Amino acid sequence: MDILKKQMEGMEANILKHQETLSKQLSDVVKDLVAWRERIEGEISSLKEGQTKMEARIIGVEEKLSHGSIKDTLLKEGRTKFNTILVRKDLTRQEQAEWKEKSKARAVKGTGATSSERMATRLSKRKNDYELDSQQPKLHRVDVTSMQMN
Repeated sequence: MDILKKQMEGMEANILKHQETLSKQLSDVVKDLVAWRERIEGEISSLKEGQTKMEARIIGVEEKLSHGSIKDTLLKEGRTKFNTILVRKDLTRQEQAEWKEKSKARAVKGTGATSSERMATRLSKRKNDYELDSQQPKLHRVDVTSMQMN
């Protein structure tokens, strides 16, 4: 019986020691959680400020890109037609028709061409420009004043 009492007292002492250790650890964990929460709240606040600034920028860009402001800009430049679609002169008739259709589709969708489409257009334009240049007769300037008349 005495042995059991001593074992129980030892177990009780161990339990009290572990309880004390756990209570110290718990207060440390609570402090860490509070600090973490404050840091996260600060980051969220910063993100909200950034979001507000970005929304303001987007609104500004949308206002600049609105039809009215574009029309005003075009009027300042002295243009009167707004709904025309230009036809590129450096393309064949079939390519011009395809390009015109793509332009109409982009205008309807409200989206621009993808970067690969723009790059392909640039490359084809450069190729066509080079071919047109190579087909043109080369002109040479001659200084007539230095020539003698026979």
